[in-house]
This record gives sequence, C-alpha cells and structure tokens, in this order.
Amino acid sequence: MKTQASMKLILNLLSLILFTSPFSSARKQSLCHNNERSALIHFKVSFSIFKLASSDPSAYPKTELWNPIGNGSNCCLWDGITCDEETGHVIGLDLSSSYLHGSINSNSTIFDLVHLQTLNLANNDFGYSLIPIKIGCLLNLKHLNLSSASFFGQVPIAISNLSKLLSLDLSDNQDPLSGANMLRLGNPGLKTLIQNSTALEIIKLNHIIMSSQVPKFLENLTSLRYIGLKDCELHGAFPKGIFLLPNLQFLDMASNGDLVGHLPEFHNSSKLEYLSLYSTGFSGNIPTSIGNLRSLTTLDWLNCSFQGSIPHSLGQLTELTVLALTENNFEGWIPKSLANLTQLYWLGLAQNNLIGEVPSFFANLTKLHFLGLGFNGLWGPFPSFIFGLESLELILLEGNKFSGSVEIDLFLKPKHLKLLQLSEVDLLLPTMAHHNDSFPQFLGLTFQKCNLSQFPYFLHNQTKLQLLDLRHNQIEGPLLVPSSSLLYYDLSYNELNGEISTSICNSTSLSFIDLEDNTLSGRIPQCLMNLSSSMTILSFNQNNLQGSIPDSFSSACTLEMINLGNNQLQGRLPRSLANCSSLEVLDLGNNLITDTLPSWLGALTKLQALALGSNRLHGTLPVEFKLGFPELHIVDLSDNKLTGSLSNQLFHNWHAMGAQSRPIKLHGLNHNHQCIWVQYDISVAILHYNKVQREGNI
Repeated sequence: MKTQASMKLILNLLSLILFTSPFSSARKQSLCHNNERSALIHFKVSFSIFKLASSDPSAYPKTELWNPIGNGSNCCLWDGITCDEETGHVIGLDLSSSYLHGSINSNSTIFDLVHLQTLNLANNDFGYSLIPIKIGCLLNLKHLNLSSASFFGQVPIAISNLSKLLSLDLSDNQDPLSGANMLRLGNPGLKTLIQNSTALEIIKLNHIIMSSQVPKFLENLTSLRYIGLKDCELHGAFPKGIFLLPNLQFLDMASNGDLVGHLPEFHNSSKLEYLSLYSTGFSGNIPTSIGNLRSLTTLDWLNCSFQGSIPHSLGQLTELTVLALTENNFEGWIPKSLANLTQLYWLGLAQNNLIGEVPSFFANLTKLHFLGLGFNGLWGPFPSFIFGLESLELILLEGNKFSGSVEIDLFLKPKHLKLLQLSEVDLLLPTMAHHNDSFPQFLGLTFQKCNLSQFPYFLHNQTKLQLLDLRHNQIEGPLLVPSSSLLYYDLSYNELNGEISTSICNSTSLSFIDLEDNTLSGRIPQCLMNLSSSMTILSFNQNNLQGSIPDSFSSACTLEMINLGNNQLQGRLPRSLANCSSLEVLDLGNNLITDTLPSWLGALTKLQALALGSNRLHGTLPVEFKLGFPELHIVDLSDNKLTGSLSNQLFHNWHAMGAQSRPIKLHGLNHNHQCIWVQYDISVAILHYNKVQREGNI
C-alpha cells in the first residue's frame, strides 16, 4: 500500500516537473506540417503589400516576416497563424488589416488548409474578386470574416456547406469611390445560405444587396447574439420573434426603407444592448414593455414612423447612451422620466410633434454631447440652461416657438460646441464687440429669422466653419467674406449690398451658395464659376447684378441648380454652361440677356425647369431644343422675340409635362442642413409674348 502511494506521489511530482520545466514549452510548441507551410507561402506570394489596401490605423503587413527556411520556418509561430497544439495543423488564419492587395479565386492554396476553424481576411483589397466557391470546402470553419475586403458579385451558396459556423461576416464590401454595395445575395437567398448553420451566434451581412424579405427562419436560431442586416434592400414585414431571441444582444436593421413592422411586447429577460431600426418603415406605438430592455445602451429609431406619446417607461433604461427618436410622429410632452437617463451621450427628439416647455432636468444630463429638439411645437422661455452643459457639441433647437430675447454671448459658453441651429429667436448682439481668441470654433451655425441686423462679431474669427445659414434676417452692409473651409453659405432674404468680392472664391470647397433677395450689385466673379466642379446650388436671384454671366463653368461641372433670375445680367448665354450636364433647374429669367436659343441647351437632358422668360432672346427654336429635355416640367420662354412654330411633336417630346404627380425640384434645405429639393407637382409651358405660331391642336 505504501509502495503504491509512494509511486503515485513520484508520478505526480514527475508530472509537475515536466509541465513546468523548459522542456514542456518545447513539447507543447507545435511544428507545422510541410504541406501547410507551403500552402501559406504560396498564398503570401500571390499578393502584393499595398498600404492603401487596409484602412485600419492599426494595420501592418502580417505576412512580411513569414519565412519558409531557417529558424523561422515553423509556421505555427508566424503572425496571424494559430495551430492545434496536439496535431500541429493550422486551424486559424487571421490576416485582417494586412495590406494584402490582389485577386483571389478557388485555385488559391488557402483552401488546402482543410483544418481551418477561423479565417479572417477582413480589411484588405481583393480587387473586386468573387468570393471563391471553394470556400465551401473548409468544412471545419467556425468563424468566417471577409468584411471590407472589396469582394464583388453573388455570395456563393457553397457557404451553406459550413454547418459548424458560429460567426459569419461578409459586411461592408462597398466600392471605395461610389460607396455602392458590391455583394449580392439573390436566389438562393439568406435562408438557404445559413439554414445549415443552426449554431450561428453572429451574422454580419451589412451592405449586401438582398432585395428580399427577412426569413422567418431566423426566429429559430436561438443562439444568435448579433444580427447585422443594415442597408440590404430588405422589404416586407419583419418577423416579431427575432426581437425576442433569448440571447440576442445586437440588432441592426437600419437603412432598409421598405422594411415594415411593429414592436413586440418585450420580456424582462431580454439581453438586447443595441437596437437600430434607423430609416425603416417600422410604425405604431412604443409598448410600455420597452422598459424591460434594461441592458440597452443604444436605441436608434431615427426616421421611422412611430407615433403616440413617448412612454414613461423609457426612463427605466438607465444604461442608455444613445436615444435617437428624430423624424417620427411622436406627440405630447417630453416625459419627466427621461431625467433618469444620466448616461446619455446623444438625445435626438427633433422633427416630431412634441409640445410643452423644454424640461429643466436637461441641465442635469451632464454627459450629453448631442441634443436635438428642433422642428417640434415646443414653447415657453428659451432654454438657456442648456448652454451650461459643458460637454455639448451639437445643439439643434430651430423650428420651435420659444419666447423672449437671448444674448448671443450665451452660445459661447460651451467651449466644445461645434454645431448650433436656431430659428425665430430674438438674438441680442453686444453693443461692443469682444476681442477674445477663446471663442468656440464652430463647424456649423444657423440663425434663421433671428432679427439680426448685422453679422455676429465672432464670425470673423471662425476658421473651421463649414455651414453658415443666416437667411431671413435684416442684415445690412457688405457681404461677409466666408471662411475658406465653408461648404454651405446661405444669406438669402437679408438687406446686403455692395459687390460680391472675389475673396468668396477662397472657399474652394463651396457646394451651396444662396444670396437670393438682397441688393447686391456689380458683376458675378468669374472665379466662382471655376468652383462649379464642387458646387451643386448657385442662387443669386433677385439682386441688382450686372454684366455678363462668366463663361468659365468647369468641364467637370456638378451644378444641379442655377438661379440668376431677376437681375440685370447682359450678354450671351455662356457656352460653357453646356458642361453642367447635371442641371435640373436653370433660371435666368427677367434679365437683359441678348442671344438666340443655342442648340447646346438640348444637351442638358436632366433639366426639369427652364426659365428664360423676360430677356432679349430672338431667333427660332433649334431642332435640338425641340427634341431634348425628356424630364422637363416647366419651361418659360415668355416675353422674348422668338419666332417659329410649335408642333404637337414638341410637346410629345416633352413627355414629362404629361406625367401625373411628377415632382419638380427647386432648391431648399432639410432639417439636418443637407442640400435637398423642395418639390412642386406642376407641369406648364409658358411661351406667350413671342411670335411663335401653333401647328395643329396642342
């Protein structure tokens, strides 16, 4: 008995010595198989190293030190390689963010690594390669990540062979220039792709064109923790049971505009932490049971169709950092229970039908960086206490009915403030300008209908400003020379005078400029037309501008609207205007332009509105004019000296005028200060006060 006990003790001691000695690490250190080493080396040399192939700041060339000979020949020790400790087979290959550049197909030696359990090639550039069909032969795969790797075409159904998959990530394969989605999952679709992988925990298929319904089959995958199906052109009714999957933590169905559905009654056992339905067709009331989602940190329902009141139970979600309910149909008062959400970083309630005063508890949400309350029906005293929140970077308050006057210096308190949008608030400027270099450097400012009579003094110190909207005030004097960083410049409906300085052209990235309805005089700076390769909107309507229109539109002109009507412009129509092939609205009416109707106007095939009335145009309608303009809804050539005849064929060619409920687009601005178009359903041709004869019945 003693002998057995002593032998057992000796064996235990030997075991302890072996597994803690230097020899143990050598024993456990796997030596890779020659054929797998060879396969890896052949895979390495099939690609070049190109730094622009990976966008991740932490990227580096993992394959660079792979060496098939000498001391470094053990591929199990190579960067990105994991081997099985017992067999030495390569079971993991992580070459994400490795600067790999080149194409890949089913002949790649990577598919000789038949023991692979993990394959990660994310964030490289495979040059619009198809995902190789042979990937379906890696039957041991548990984790497959081909995201952000410039793959193109149909997702191979061979992936359905991978029945052991726990995570599948094919997301974000988009064209780096256009942003277009490059992968498709058509017929067969999503259900067929994953129906054999019943243990799936993670599905990331964002930005893949599916054009299908969400399969109800997903309700059966009870292991799912993560579902990412953003921007997949999904449509139809969303299966409610997916919300209730017992292990689901992350659900992103954003940017599927035709996807509809209603919220379920949530269970208090839910593990959801992230829920995004941004820009979908989800509708209905929010159930009180939303308060059961106690783990939720992000709730993004921006641009949906939810309605009713915001439930008080939202105040139970004390872990929330993002609450985005902008652009819905919520009504009633802002619930007091939101005071409990002290972790909020982002609070978006804009563009709803909320009423009442801004609750004072907002002053206690000290972690807020973004506050959006614009375009509701809020009233009461202007909520000055908001500007005591030192962390705020964006404040959107425009489109409400606040009362009282506000000292403009109030807005200089939050030192991190980047974007401020107000409207219909009486702003009081100090009697003496301050000279202070510590002003916040704004990125965007909107003071619309704020009774300003002069430019706020701190605008002269802004070097990073990209958006400036001061329309509908009473600002007098010369035009403010904008910051060189400016993209959007709207000073319309003021009382500005003097000439447009050439300094405006220092803003070389200018995209939108609207100086409509002022009393500006002089010539249009020629250098402005040189910027037409970046501009979309140019509007100087209703001023006193003179001289000719500069004939210097860029050959890469991107303008979509030009409105120079109601001035005193002379000369001919600039020939370089033909470069602006994206033009949808061209208004040069009520000027002194002397010219014939040039044939090149017919090349502007996207025109929806053409106004050349009340000028000094003469001659006949060119053939190109009669045959062009398939999108034209409005044409005004009245009060000129045009001659010729109109035929039935002319209006037949302008077939868009006969379309019902086709919108004409004239420029405007949306609530997020992005360039959009205001739409008018109108189709009309105005040709009177010319010597134009009618042929037949028009």
